[in-house]
Amino acid sequence: LDIPIVALDRKNLNLDVPVVSSENYYIIRKLVSYLCNLGHQKIAFLGGSIFGPKGAVSRRYLGFAAAMHIASLPVRPEWVLDCQWDEILCIDLVKKLMAQPDPPTAICAASDLMAMAALSALYSIGIRVPEQVAVIGLSNIQLSQFSSPPLTTYAVPTEAIGQVAADFLDERLRGCALPPRKLYLPITKVVRASV
Repeated sequence: LDIPIVALDRKNLNLDVPVVSSENYYIIRKLVSYLCNLGHQKIAFLGGSIFGPKGAVSRRYLGFAAAMHIASLPVRPEWVLDCQWDEILCIDLVKKLMAQPDPPTAICAASDLMAMAALSALYSIGIRVPEQVAVIGLSNIQLSQFSSPPLTTYAVPTEAIGQVAADFLDERLRGCALPPRKLYLPITKVVRASV
């Protein structure tokens, strides 16, 4: 069947179709770089499904590891937390992280929901953000501005991604013979009070 398809947020798709995304690998590198520019050298990573089936590793984690390497900072295995996209598990892991003898000074979260779960965990154990630990997220979901403190994050242009994907799909439905394109839209830093 010749079904018109446009992929969203897929890097290694084995189909010859248009892709519209904001590239997670480079976004996480920007988050880590921002934390490093603020003087942080002890940075933890909070992700979901970091190590997938058949040895696959998430693009967000790979971006974190690359940014740490570029900054000549170690990736400490005990500071790489895989929450499986579960906020309750995230809270528990962050509490254990901060109970370590030499805890990190910053947490780079692969999503705003995980970053907000980290904020909740830190609040519950009396750790001040950002005075003791900085927290940064990814997505700029609407709730992130109402967290305590309001979350610094990087905004993913979801509406623009949807619009461009719809335009690509419309071209394919009208039979345009353009070669499949991969378009990665820019992100925007949203500085609030968590770093």
